[in-house]
Amino acid sequence: MIHYVLWGNAYVAIIRGNDGRPVELITITPDRMSVTELEDGDRLYTASTNQFKGRKTSFAAETGQTRRLLQEDVIHLMHTNFENNIIGKGPLDLSPEVFGIDLAIQETRAGAFRNGTSIQYIITTTGRYKPEQLATIRENLMKGMAGTANVGMGPALPPDIQLVPMNLSVKDLMLPEMGEDSKRNVCNVTNYPAHRLGLEDKDAAASIEQKERTFYSDTCGPVTTQFEELFLDKCFIASERDQYRMKYDYTQAVSPVYKDRVDAGSKAVVAGLLSPNEWRAREGLPGYEGGDEILRPLNTGAIGQTDGLQTTPGGTLPTDNDESENQS
Repeated sequence: MIHYVLWGNAYVAIIRGNDGRPVELITITPDRMSVTELEDGDRLYTASTNQFKGRKTSFAAETGQTRRLLQEDVIHLMHTNFENNIIGKGPLDLSPEVFGIDLAIQETRAGAFRNGTSIQYIITTTGRYKPEQLATIRENLMKGMAGTANVGMGPALPPDIQLVPMNLSVKDLMLPEMGEDSKRNVCNVTNYPAHRLGLEDKDAAASIEQKERTFYSDTCGPVTTQFEELFLDKCFIASERDQYRMKYDYTQAVSPVYKDRVDAGSKAVVAGLLSPNEWRAREGLPGYEGGDEILRPLNTGAIGQTDGLQTTPGGTLPTDNDESENQS
C-alpha cells in the first residue's frame, strides 16, 4: 500500500511450485522494477532483488538477483496511468506543484521559528560591505539573537549597521493557517480524510463512523478491490475460483459503537432477520441452546393466513366462551 501511494505502482512477484500453484509472494520495491510492453500487448517485468536467491521464477534457467517475470507471475497495482496501461502515476508525479508549495510553507514556518518565532528586524547599512562580510554580520546577528542562552543579551554590530524593527509575528505571517492549508492540500491529493490529521472537517454533520466508512469505501476500496481481482485471477487455478476468494474485511474497521450494534441487533432479531445466535456470532459471543431459531413477531403474517390465530373485530375482545370454544 505504501508503494502504491508514493510511487503509483506496487509489485508482488508470484513464486510458483512445480505444479504451477503459488507457494510464495515477494514484494518488489518500485525502483527495482521495470516494465516493457511486448508485441502481443502483454507486459514483461524485470525485477532485481536478493529475495530471488534459491527460487525459480518465470524463466527457470535464470539465476541471480535480476529476473524477468511474465505478466501472469506479477500482481501489479496501478494508480492513474497515461502510459498505455503499462505503469501508473502516483500523487507525487501527478501533483508536484502541490507538494512543492507545501515544502515551501514548511520551510517558511521552520525559518520563522528559528528566528525566535517572529521576524523582528531587517538590517540596513550606510557603508559598503562585500557579500561575504554581510553574510558574516548576519550570521553573528543570528547567533546573538537565537536561543534561550542569549535571553537579555544583544549582538555587537558596527556603527553603520542599523536594525529596523519589523514586529511580524507568526500570527501576522498567517503561518498556522498556512500549515493547515498545507495539510488539506495533501489530503485532497491523496484522498485522505482531514479529520485523521486533526483538522476541522467542513462536513460537521457526519459522524466519525460515517467519515471512516467513507474513507474505507472511497480511499481504500478502489485499491483493495484491484488487489482482490488480481489475486483471484493469478493465484487461483480455474477449479479453485468457484470455491475460494480473497477478500479484504473492513467489518471491524467500520463497526458501529456497541450501543448502536445492540440496538440494530435487537431489531434484527425481533423482526426475524437474524437468529439470536447469528447476532451473537457477529459479536464474537458463544451461542446458547435454542438460539438458532428464527423469531417471528406475533403481529405479522402472510396476507390471508391466520396460522390458527383468532382475530376479532376492532374494539372488541374475545369472551370467556370464545376462549373455551377455542380450547375445546
